[in-house]
Amino acid sequence: METAYLCLLLVAVSAVDVNANSESEAARSVFVGNIPHTTTKDQLAKFMREAGAVKDVRIAYDKKTGESKGFAIVTFENDEFAKKAVDELDGAEFRHRSLRVTSAPQN
Repeated sequence: METAYLCLLLVAVSAVDVNANSESEAARSVFVGNIPHTTTKDQLAKFMREAGAVKDVRIAYDKKTGESKGFAIVTFENDEFAKKAVDELDGAEFRHRSLRVTSAPQN
């Protein structure tokens, strides 16, 4: 009985950790719209570093054509950098386009 209880407890703790990590990543992520279709991950990461340390950049691509859809999700090292990106980079010019930077959609 103790073994079953311990296993159940470990599963419950693991589930809490996964949910906390997902919420924390969402708070550190921003949606970046109106990016040029030729933008690379490195170009966007370099620009977004104006707000703080970037952990990941995911540019959306069309599955059939392989072309960029013109938007990305950028994840920062912490939520303060994400907030700074929304506050300071929304409307900023990037490669002759005005970016739209908002909090990333929550799942």
